[in-house]
Amino acid sequence: MERLPALQACLLAGCLCNDTRLKSKDNGQWEVVGGEQGESMTILLSVLLNRELPILVIQVLWLNMINSITMTVPLSFEPSTGREMTRPPRDPDANLLSPRLLQRILLVSVFNWILIFGVFEYI
Repeated sequence: MERLPALQACLLAGCLCNDTRLKSKDNGQWEVVGGEQGESMTILLSVLLNRELPILVIQVLWLNMINSITMTVPLSFEPSTGREMTRPPRDPDANLLSPRLLQRILLVSVFNWILIFGVFEYI
């Protein structure tokens, strides 16, 4: 019985994490993943095509840091609703990434890749 409060706290933390994940899905947080994929595609294709890198590694790190901090830190300070433990658990067979979300990530990746190469070729 002495482990019950610890178990309850763990369940509450899991519910809060799931709520944050759902909020981030609705608020465009997954575009960060698309941006990172676009940067990765840029570097990979530059190496495969034996071209000069259009973006420096330090620029990729800086972009990732700025994007991640500005988009995820506000979520960590959002208060809980207080109803987390009354909702039913999520379906364990449900996908974390829906097909629509994967499509958005791919679209942002390709857009980011085109933008990076376009600016590099233009300048």
